[in-house]
Amino acid sequence: MLNTLRLRGISAILSVALLLCAAAPAAVFAQTAPATDAPAASAPAPAGDAGPAGIQAPTSTVSVENPYGPQALWKNGDFVARGTLVILVIMSFSTWYVMLTKLYEQTRLFSQA
Repeated sequence: MLNTLRLRGISAILSVALLLCAAAPAAVFAQTAPATDAPAASAPAPAGDAGPAGIQAPTSTVSVENPYGPQALWKNGDFVARGTLVILVIMSFSTWYVMLTKLYEQTRLFSQA
């Protein structure tokens, strides 16, 4: 009974941590525009820059910034948005601290029983 409760608690915390780690990279990084190999139909190719079969190489890449990420919130937000973000981070750390200390205390109590 003691081992099953301990394993359930540890597995629950690990699954939540893994879900948070797996979801974070998708939400944080901005998307980049896909590069196309097809030449622009409207612009004629310069005489000296055409490659094999008249296809031009792309000259530049376009990067798109995520307007909904935490960096954009911090850069473009006012003191209310920044204060809310700081409070949320502090509350998140304190919640994890309480959960881990309660798990530790509970496992100690169950081992003494």
